[in-house]
Amino acid sequence: MITKIAISLILLLSYILWFTGFLASPVGNKQKALEQQYLEKILTTKAPRYKEEKELAQAYWLRYPGVQKDLYFGKSGPKGVWGAREHYELYGKKEGRIWGLLTEQETKDLL
Repeated sequence: MITKIAISLILLLSYILWFTGFLASPVGNKQKALEQQYLEKILTTKAPRYKEEKELAQAYWLRYPGVQKDLYFGKSGPKGVWGAREHYELYGKKEGRIWGLLTEQETKDLL
């Protein structure tokens, strides 16, 4: 009997803690989600290396059109310019993809 009560209390406490965390997260709090999106946009567009990063991302997307069209890592994805680098770090290196500005020959071939 005491064991069932103890288990019930632990489960209730776990649920309360989970629900509290959910309400404080961007998933459960629309205002927090909007604030997070706003801050991410400022951080990514005002970053000191934004112009350089944008040029590198454009080159990566031109080399790999599949990544460019990707809903997460592509031009229209939530990561924006930083999505190309994230794709490269997570997958591109392992796949032997190139990260860098286009060479003259690539520019002629791709554009």
